Amino acid sequence: MVVQRLQSLFLLIATILLAVSAFFPIYWLNDGAASWGANNDWTMLTLTVLSALISFISIFMFKNFRRQKLAIKVAALLSVAIAIVATVYYFNNRAEVSSLAGTFELVPVAFIMQIWALRRVKHDESLLRSADRIR
Repeated sequence: MVVQRLQSLFLLIATILLAVSAFFPIYWLNDGAASWGANNDWTMLTLTVLSALISFISIFMFKNFRRQKLAIKVAALLSVAIAIVATVYYFNNRAEVSSLAGTFELVPVAFIMQIWALRRVKHDESLLRSADRIR
C-alpha cells in the first residue's frame, strides 16, 4: 500500500508529536507556581494543543488547497511561537534543559513536518495545474 498524499502523513506525524509534547513537564514545572507565572504554562499548553488541532484538521482540507495551505501556515507559526515561549521560559526560570525536552526536541520536528506538508501541498497544486493545462 502506497500513501497517495504524503502531506497527510506529515501532518499526522506533526499532530502526534505536538500531542506528545503537550504531556511533557514544561507546563507543570513547580506545580504551576513557576516564577514566570502559571498563566504562561497554560499559554504553552494552549498553543501546543491548538497547533496540534489545526494540523489534524488540515489533513481533511484536501479539497481546497488555499485553505489547507493557510491552515498549515497557521499551525507552523504556532509551532514557532511555542519554541519562542519555551526559550523565554527557559532563560527566565533557568530551568533545566531536561525539563524542556518535549518542547526543544518534538516541537521543531513537528514544525519540519508541517513545512514538508506545505511543500507537498504546493507540489500537488502545481501538478493539478499542469494536468489542467494538458487537457
